[in-house]
Amino acid sequence: MFELLNRIPVVYFAHPISGLSLQIVQEYYQSVRDRFGEICYVRTPMDVIARTDLKERKESFKGPGMTNDVITNRDYGFVRECDVIFANLSKCTRPSIGTIMEIAWAYAHHKYIIIVMDENGLHEHGMILGTHPVVFKTFEEAANHLIEYCKTGISDPELRGYADGLKY
Repeated sequence: MFELLNRIPVVYFAHPISGLSLQIVQEYYQSVRDRFGEICYVRTPMDVIARTDLKERKESFKGPGMTNDVITNRDYGFVRECDVIFANLSKCTRPSIGTIMEIAWAYAHHKYIIIVMDENGLHEHGMILGTHPVVFKTFEEAANHLIEYCKTGISDPELRGYADGLKY
């Protein structure tokens, strides 16, 4: 309904997957979809098949949708086609190579980059900061910024009010 009156952005939500349980990953992306799904088109790597377990990192020829090149090309396409990448690197205990690659692809395609990065500095590196992202220390601050970004394409007063109601 709202899409007909407004230009809502496509937002690719990047988040570590490897080493996390499928349930944790699915819950995170569902919460993102529930919160932001009316004010932006939510894209995630979970929109299609995704591997989550470390033991699955090696190439598999059993499932053609799960080979490394298929997953890489799929996520690259998602980033290339989005307006914004929202990379949540908070609470990481190790570097997220996949999310770092997605940030690099976003930079290469001149996308607006929003990053959530903890105080511990695990991902605070010159190469990431050199992509000129907007960096926040908490998910809530970054989410509020994304909401304001999404509102730039919304002219409908009802939807703008709805967006304001999503803020933390």
